[in-house]
Amino acid sequence: TSVSILTSCADCPACWSNLLKLGILADCFRHLLEGADRHEAWRTRLVLRFAISASGSEEGRLAMIRSSLPSAHTSCSLSVVDILLRLVHSFGQDAGIRGDALLVLRNLAFQHEGMGHFIGVSDALEVLCEEALGKSNELIIFEVRCRTYAINALWALLHNSQKIKAAFRSRGLVEHLVAAERVFGHGACLSSLPVSRFF
Repeated sequence: TSVSILTSCADCPACWSNLLKLGILADCFRHLLEGADRHEAWRTRLVLRFAISASGSEEGRLAMIRSSLPSAHTSCSLSVVDILLRLVHSFGQDAGIRGDALLVLRNLAFQHEGMGHFIGVSDALEVLCEEALGKSNELIIFEVRCRTYAINALWALLHNSQKIKAAFRSRGLVEHLVAAERVFGHGACLSSLPVSRFF
C-alpha cells in the first residue's frame, strides 16, 4: 500500500527532501487531525505507522518539529505535539492508538529542537504525567506500553531542558512524577527511569 511505501521511505534520510517537497508531512498531520476529530481508528492507525517510522530518525524528527498545520478554529498553527495530544485525548479508551501517539511523542522528546513545543502546548506535560500514572491499576500490556512511552518522554524532556524542569515546578507536576514512581516503581516500565531524581 501507499502507506507502507511511505513508511519505508521515512526510514531513509536521503528521501526526506523529496517527502517534504511532496507535502507528505502536511498530509500526515491533516489525516491524524481528521482521525482525532472524526474518531476514525482504522485510518489513524495506518498514518501513525508512518509517523512512528518518521520519528525514528533525526531527519524525520526535525522535519516533524519544523512542520505545522493551520488551525481551522484559530489564527495559530498546530504543531505535531498539538496533533498527537488530540489523538491521546480522542482515543482515550483505545490504548493501542494512544500508545502509538505516545511513542511518537516519546521519540520527539529526545530531539532538543522540539522542547519548545512541549512547553508551548498548554497541557502537554500534564497529559504525559497522567499517562505515566496510568488509566487503571491493571497491568494490561497496552496500558503498560502507554505508561512506558510517557515516562520515557518525561525522562528525555527533564534530562535535556532546564526550562522543562522549571515548567514542572511551576505547574506543580513534580508530585505526579513521584506518585507514578511510587505506584508503579516496581513495574518494568518505570523502575529503570527514576525521573524524580532530576529534582
